[in-house]
Amino acid sequence: MRRLYAGLQGLSAFSAQPGLVSPTEKRGTLVRNSYMTISSLLRALPVFAELSDQHLGHLATRCVTRTVGAGHVLFTTDEMCRGLFVVEPGDVHVYRLSPDCREQVQQIELLGRSVGELPLFDGGTHPASAITLEETRLVFLPRGDFKELCCT
Repeated sequence: MRRLYAGLQGLSAFSAQPGLVSPTEKRGTLVRNSYMTISSLLRALPVFAELSDQHLGHLATRCVTRTVGAGHVLFTTDEMCRGLFVVEPGDVHVYRLSPDCREQVQQIELLGRSVGELPLFDGGTHPASAITLEETRLVFLPRGDFKELCCT
């Protein structure tokens, strides 16, 4: 449990790297040979597709990026939402544990997919847990910054 909270505190505390997100490697059939801006990464998500360039740019400046190793816990079931994660290169395993402690895979999120968006809207807790399967670069948008946009 200490590792989990240390990881979460570290993720929310690392400094922002606005502007460019690292180039990605080949993932399935998608190849990106150039740098992608955080704004472009957010724009590709359905939840942000209709935002104005001004609002999207504001959110992008609030995002922070970090590369974490395999086995890094992003959040656990019933934990309060700290924000939204977007996978740049890497894989994130979203799962629940059954009453008999068997892992039930909900989904595996890959390049360009968001993780943890449901409680971002309802203010509740995460319905599942998420952990990285390999070295993963994450873009993190703190919940408070998302709420600020919704309230304006």
